[in-house]
Formats: sequence, C-alpha cells, structure tokens
Amino acid sequence: MARSYLFEAAGMPLTRAPQLCKLKAWGHRLWKCIGFKNSKIAVARKPPVILRRK
Repeated sequence: MARSYLFEAAGMPLTRAPQLCKLKAWGHRLWKCIGFKNSKIAVARKPPVILRRK
C-alpha cells in the first residue's frame, strides 16, 4: 500500500509543482534520459532511501 502511495505522490513534483526544487530538477534530468515512468519510480524511491540512510 505504501509503495503505491509513494508512486502516486512522485508524479506531483514532476508534473504539478510550480517552483523548482532539487527533487524536481533531478527528476526532470532523469525524465529526459530514461523516460517519465522510470523517472517517476526513481523519484518515488528517493525519499525512503534517504530516510533509511539517516
């Protein structure tokens, strides 16, 4: 369940966020290289990975 919520929430900074942030910029660079779907997965995975490392 949490995985699907993270995936849904990952589309927000990539498509609807009006201001530029580090996560959005990183996601857009990936979007150009590997496509929208794969970049959305990477953006969804990033916050849990950061939280787990701390």
